[in-house]
Amino acid sequence: MKSQDYYDDFSRNYDWERLHGYFGFINEMEAATIKPLVKGKQVLEIGCGTGLIMRQIAGLEKNAVGIDISQKMLSKAREKGFAVARADAAKLPFRDESFDVVYSFKVLAHIEDIGPALSEAARVAKGKGFVVLEFYNSQSIKKLMNFFVPKKVFIRYDSPGRIKRLLPDQLSVHAFSGIRIISPAAISFRIPIVSGITKAVERLLSKTPLSRFGSYFIVICRKN
Repeated sequence: MKSQDYYDDFSRNYDWERLHGYFGFINEMEAATIKPLVKGKQVLEIGCGTGLIMRQIAGLEKNAVGIDISQKMLSKAREKGFAVARADAAKLPFRDESFDVVYSFKVLAHIEDIGPALSEAARVAKGKGFVVLEFYNSQSIKKLMNFFVPKKVFIRYDSPGRIKRLLPDQLSVHAFSGIRIISPAAISFRIPIVSGITKAVERLLSKTPLSRFGSYFIVICRKN
């Protein structure tokens, strides 16, 4: 199934599935990585979906724009009042150096030819601006758990070392963060006591060298 068709279909239940439990926690952790960077800034989200991350940073940024390939996802984002447009990550409709912060979560892992998308993210970022990119980590529990799960869309996994080699020359790694480092299964987030402990441990480990093994590997880059 094409990614656009998959996310158009997914849009009907996307917010319900992603607001709570496991995915709600992932969204919260992702937003936490960019909140210190977006204050008073011009911001672009690549792959904004229905605007769940945009909602978490609303009011912090000076201005935020989101792009996505799914028209149905974008319709839901517009209903929430967000400025969004339909566009391809590999062909962004913006001038060079338009944004102070460019970020993308849960998108790059579904792009087979990832080079153009990375180059575009770097192109539209201002000099000394931040580009925050999330990858699915090949050295993680997520890859092992999903090995036998049928795939509805293309999924790629990249190691931290490979990620560094993929980055455009204009970007240098400023910091990195890992999410879902030890959580054995998403269902653990549905059990109140277990969920609370799991979240606390995950937050703690995300600030240690073990974050290198996070299923969702976030690289915070600075444009040279």
